[in-house]
Amino acid sequence: MHAMLLRALQPVCLLLGFLVLRSVVFVARMFYAKWSYSNSDAFRKIPGPPPAKLVIGHVADMAGAKGVWNVAAMAEKYGPLFKLQLLSSVVVVLTDPQTISRVARKTGPGPYMPKPNEVYKPLEKALKPSLPSVLTAADGPYWKAVRQAAAPCFSNSNLKNVLPLVLELTKRVAARMEAAAAAAAAAA
Repeated sequence: MHAMLLRALQPVCLLLGFLVLRSVVFVARMFYAKWSYSNSDAFRKIPGPPPAKLVIGHVADMAGAKGVWNVAAMAEKYGPLFKLQLLSSVVVVLTDPQTISRVARKTGPGPYMPKPNEVYKPLEKALKPSLPSVLTAADGPYWKAVRQAAAPCFSNSNLKNVLPLVLELTKRVAARMEAAAAAAAAAA
């Protein structure tokens, strides 16, 4: 009887042991990231906000609608290059367009850094049909051709020309939303 019970519980015990081990590794990685944020030689000289009190790091600062504004405030305070702790990683943030261009594209001295395919693959899978687009295509002739063809659409002069139309359409949508809200309030 005991042997049967032990055989039946063996997979459950293995699973629980695996989950406990994964949890310990996860927590250890979080604490290592928190430690390395302040103590690692690689990151010590990079400015950034003080280490977060939570093990999740600065994720709370990045979450929600205010995340972009928090990054902008950090860029004003710490400069165009600063560090953050996001979960178990220390992340270096670049906000200067010229520096980003030099790092991400081959426009200056230093190593070339291609687009990270892992970031775009889920988006490509979500698109139907699953074809590369300007958003999901990796570096290469297809991406370069599409990018060069689309770039003039976003020039300052073209954006200035389309701005009055965008504002007019926005006002129309806002008026419709106000009318719908008034109608719903009157019906209630």
